[in-house]
Amino acid sequence: MKNKDIIFIVGGTGFVGTEILKELLSLNYSVKLLARNIEKIEPTNNLEIIQGDIFNYKQWEDRIDGSLAIINLIGIIREDKNNNITFNKLHVEATEIITNLAIKYNIKRYIHMSANSASSTEISSYFETKYRAENIVKSKDLVWTIFQPSLIFGRDDKSINLFIKNIKKIRIFPIFGDGKYKLQPISVSDVAKAFTKSITNIDCLNCSFELGGTVVYTYNDLIESISNNLKISNVLIHIPLDIAKPVIKIFERFNSFPITTEQLNMLLSDNICDDDEIFNILNIEQQPFDNYVKNISKHI
Repeated sequence: MKNKDIIFIVGGTGFVGTEILKELLSLNYSVKLLARNIEKIEPTNNLEIIQGDIFNYKQWEDRIDGSLAIINLIGIIREDKNNNITFNKLHVEATEIITNLAIKYNIKRYIHMSANSASSTEISSYFETKYRAENIVKSKDLVWTIFQPSLIFGRDDKSINLFIKNIKKIRIFPIFGDGKYKLQPISVSDVAKAFTKSITNIDCLNCSFELGGTVVYTYNDLIESISNNLKISNVLIHIPLDIAKPVIKIFERFNSFPITTEQLNMLLSDNICDDDEIFNILNIEQQPFDNYVKNISKHI
């Protein structure tokens, strides 16, 4: 591969984006990375940092020209409507902009971050706007790949690592509802490999793929698995939803409160995958969740 193979990334400064960036550079791609806050990015060889905002694209759009592919990782897990940070704006409107720019500059290859359980549902605005963004991608004259990951874990994640930290501190652990809703956590390194290996793989063209880990857990089982790996005995206390939901509704307007009604609804929806086809296609050996817990617990 030659350094002239340029990948343009938007939304690439977060937890997943930094891992994808690292993987791309290790494969000797050149990367153009659009970022609002360039101070948080460490300069390195084959990386061009472009300061800009997706919604002020006139200022930087010509920098897309000549790229082999565009990777769109823009997304939020929590809205801040006071600052006009909404699911619709970041998931739907941003996708419309970047796909149109891809077409304008004749960048056919486009890879998109969606979410497992994305659908036209009233349960979750997050899932619904991810679904609408997928439909935008599919409607364009692009050679696309869409990835739909389950819960992603890794050194800098803010979900599994928070579970681990709290389990180490709290011997009585609260669980919303019956805890039987399901998750299938996947390593961020496996997600990054899927994105980067799919760029030139013909079996990934115009396809959507779910990304899930090697084990399906109920939420109860997940907490118990983490506790067992840490050799900690916890008591699980189930909080009835008819108590939890009103409390969350009251306090969710404070950004410091750890969960919103939207996030609770997402948690209660089974977040599992039907197959592991993509890992066979791309020859990715998945990282076990239990091994991660054992290793990361020393650093949290």
